[in-house]
Amino acid sequence: MATSRKGSAAPLDDIVYKRNHLCNVIARLDLVTPIQEVGQRLPDAVRSAALTHYPAEDPRQAVLQQVVLGLTSAPGPSEAFVEWHFHGPSREKEFVIIPSAVFVEWTRYERYESLRSEFMSVVEAFLEAYPAAQIGRIGLRYVNVIELGQGAPLDWTPYIERGLLGVLRYAARQPGASRVVHHIEWVRDGLSLALRFGVPNPDYPAPARRRSFFLDYDAYHQGLLESSDIGDQLDRHHAAIQGLFEANITDALREEMSQ
Repeated sequence: MATSRKGSAAPLDDIVYKRNHLCNVIARLDLVTPIQEVGQRLPDAVRSAALTHYPAEDPRQAVLQQVVLGLTSAPGPSEAFVEWHFHGPSREKEFVIIPSAVFVEWTRYERYESLRSEFMSVVEAFLEAYPAAQIGRIGLRYVNVIELGQGAPLDWTPYIERGLLGVLRYAARQPGASRVVHHIEWVRDGLSLALRFGVPNPDYPAPARRRSFFLDYDAYHQGLLESSDIGDQLDRHHAAIQGLFEANITDALREEMSQ
């Protein structure tokens, strides 16, 4: 899932494209216990690591509102804290640090290796500053939105593997389909992989008129994780997502992304 194609028969590491349909790519670490200090002050080494790749700093005030549960729910005490946002030069990417998590989001994606390198450089500085931090979840998500100007909104046979399209063919039997979305999850060897796909219809609730199809891949590991395993987990997640993506598309879409 990158930027210039070397052939669909090549190993996954060698498959790249000149262009892609990715609108969001997210890598995220969630902590078992929030580090309250992060919400008040960010260590200089962490800030410096973030600013290396995300030079526009944009701290934001936030409030955590607790809820007291009883016979009725009532607002509890609130706590103010800072969310640390860092943006790329054109705001095409963002790194966020909050007491409970660190994550990065790219809206203009090029290569996994670049995303991994930048994410790991900040994460390593963060974990060095907070050696007692415990990682409870790691995730990697790729959201593709494929938009084509020609053809029927529910006809994706030329571009998407036929096994995913049965419900679209069923929906097309009756006029006026306004949204067709599905969700599948797999669990294997400690890795969870979720796929959401279908016709989201940006004009919903009106009937679908624009030809738009999305493939949303979310790979994650839930459970305690050693800091030394973060990079390997990201690589596993990326390989799982890339393998499924290649299985979900056809040569016609590969050709379209190679031009």
